[in-house]
Amino acid sequence: MKDRETIAYRTVAFTTGFVLMTFELVAARMLAPTIGTSIFVWTNVLGIIMAALALGYWLGGRLADKRKEDLDIVWLLFAVAASIIFVLIAGSSIIELGLIFFRDARWQGLFVATFLFGAPSLLLGMTSPYLAKLAVSSTKTTGNAVAGLSTANAVGSILGTFATGFILFGLIGGYTILLVLIVLTVAASWLVAPKELLKPRLVVSAITIVAAVVSIAHPARDGIVIDTAAARYIIREGTWSDGREVRTLIAGPRGAQSAIYLDGSDELVFWYKQQMSAVMRRLHGVDDEFRVLILGGGAFTLPDYFARHFPNAQIDVVEIDPELFNIAQRYFNVEDWSNMNVYGEDARGFVNRGGNGEKYDFILVGVSHDIAMPWQFVTREFGEAVRKMLVDDGVVAVNLIAAETGGCGQLFDAVYGAYASAFAHRYLIREDVAPERLANTVLLLSRQEKPEMGIAPLDREIDAVYTDRFAPIEHLLLQCHR
Repeated sequence: MKDRETIAYRTVAFTTGFVLMTFELVAARMLAPTIGTSIFVWTNVLGIIMAALALGYWLGGRLADKRKEDLDIVWLLFAVAASIIFVLIAGSSIIELGLIFFRDARWQGLFVATFLFGAPSLLLGMTSPYLAKLAVSSTKTTGNAVAGLSTANAVGSILGTFATGFILFGLIGGYTILLVLIVLTVAASWLVAPKELLKPRLVVSAITIVAAVVSIAHPARDGIVIDTAAARYIIREGTWSDGREVRTLIAGPRGAQSAIYLDGSDELVFWYKQQMSAVMRRLHGVDDEFRVLILGGGAFTLPDYFARHFPNAQIDVVEIDPELFNIAQRYFNVEDWSNMNVYGEDARGFVNRGGNGEKYDFILVGVSHDIAMPWQFVTREFGEAVRKMLVDDGVVAVNLIAAETGGCGQLFDAVYGAYASAFAHRYLIREDVAPERLANTVLLLSRQEKPEMGIAPLDREIDAVYTDRFAPIEHLLLQCHR
């Protein structure tokens, strides 16, 4: 009998470890489309979960000192399941409140993480000391009993981390993963004292599972939500600023990353893509043979446009999320062109190794997430690596959203410095002519003068050049939004 109890307690410890780490990864994913994926988001998610766990350990220890009832673990596990159901039901509303109450991404993340992720973590923490109390039958075997529980919990955490990151996100969405966690938690509750209070537990289990299924069965009000192994995307339809109906892909908190018109037109919707296309047409004829490298595919609307309108050009696209191309084909009318190659890998790694050994006539850097590039694309080393992949008379086009002066000026200087330090000739196109306003901007760089682009050279000193050792881009972004 004792061996059965030991196996049951360790299996529960394994399950709670699995649930905790999987929940942690899903929690961060839930915030990505609205608050972002910055270091601030991860700091809040990890910090709140660890703080809640610590409080849970303390409360669980206090409870274990006063009681020793197997059913307490059962009800704790049911409470964990109920708290995850709350996340499913109230998640969108809590996130919206965070965006309403705070402008600073740090406080947004802290608010949302506290109210959504604190309770499940606290309750999971409470199970550990209580399981230890139940598992210890003699002071002579205390070490073995606690070590067995700790090992089972750690193995569950490890498996949860790798299974979620490598498998689950690629198979099912985040909300469905939470449903799986609820089912696992309810199932684990039946390992402890399975014959006690049989009918009430059956009723509670049934209500819990039904509530979980219903909470993810209702249509998503945000549009079509798609989880991949790399990110969460929202696909919406609506009216664009020109009055035309569009379908958009959203992967960050401040607007769409890609869009197409729904009237069948293949016109480019975004201003910066229109400008990049215009520059390319000034440099190359539609029948010319040349090579284009696009870093960051998005919904592949720009690569698709180039492959369609420049049939003799070779278009290479590097996109860290290989599933995006399938999404683009399904929702954004993107075709699998013979003159378009897609590389499903990180753009920085691709550039660092020199790509596929080819040099390009036109390199487009569109790796911005929200309004900021990831820090590794705003360093001197990256700018130099891009220059090595460019032919002598080639052009690099960098898309960014920035202002040239004011709080956002430092962000612009960081991006500008990373590329300008590698190229002697620089040009700038801004959607808004006022330099102090945050606006879409296309930075063009080349080794040789390019008067044929019809753009005045940019005469601006390089004030900041960050390196792979130090590039505080997210802190500059924070200054931009104060």
